[in-house]
Amino acid sequence: MLVGILAALSFSAPDQLPSHSDAGFCDRVELNHGCCPACGYEWHDGKCVTEQTASSAYCKSLLEPAHMGCCAYCDNSWDGSKCVHAAAAAAVAAPFHDLPLATFDGSASSTRTWETVNDPVMGGASVSTFAQEGKVGVWSGEVKIVQSLGAPGFCTLRTKDSQVFPDASTSTHIGLHLTDGSGLPTGDFTMSVGVKGVTTSQMMFSAALTSEHCCGNDCRVPWSAFKVSFRGKPVPGGPPLTKHLADMTQLGLGTSGHAGKFSLSIASLYATTKGDACVASAEPPKLLLG
Repeated sequence: MLVGILAALSFSAPDQLPSHSDAGFCDRVELNHGCCPACGYEWHDGKCVTEQTASSAYCKSLLEPAHMGCCAYCDNSWDGSKCVHAAAAAAVAAPFHDLPLATFDGSASSTRTWETVNDPVMGGASVSTFAQEGKVGVWSGEVKIVQSLGAPGFCTLRTKDSQVFPDASTSTHIGLHLTDGSGLPTGDFTMSVGVKGVTTSQMMFSAALTSEHCCGNDCRVPWSAFKVSFRGKPVPGGPPLTKHLADMTQLGLGTSGHAGKFSLSIASLYATTKGDACVASAEPPKLLLG
């Protein structure tokens, strides 16, 4: 007899479909890797298997190559290696178009309000300003030495409006496109992301803009590179950003590490599935170098 997960699924009876009032049935199917427990199927060794003999028309239909035991009642089908829900299959089949998160071209859905936060809040002297010039946002300033620390301070730029960000769950990277940049090394800059229920004004997801991810005037940073940090310091054991891309509340940029002047002309930030900025670009990976 098959044992394990089937014992906990509690469908109405073998070889029978649940009633539409059984809202939890498809949740139990998901726990069963998409296999149909109403026909006795259990996920085992990479496929749906059953010891029952199909007698109903429905259970017989699951013997077809299109299903291979996957629960058609819950819109699952067999893709050659696993059960796939119809919605997930459609998302995979549909090409992903770059998703604007912040632009300066007047688009209502991606126009944001921005603010700068610099190290004087911690006794430093760094300064930065932000202004829109045409269809770009220009962030410029100077990182200065914090006298009490004997080390460079920081400058940050971040969104401050309550406008909802689009769901970026099907993307793999965040992109940054500049029209110009100068003054400080690429590695001195970071990107930050805030998400509902996880981050605060001082605790954000952040990732460095390294030459690995940046070429010419483009950076494409994988969402998986973002880690939770508190005041710029890593927080061990933080949750992955990839699980919260439907709940973004804030985007930002920061620079620290070297004293000096800088200027970035930002055209857009966007979600994408294209992570090959360095491969695709013929330009050397020297973004932001003066």
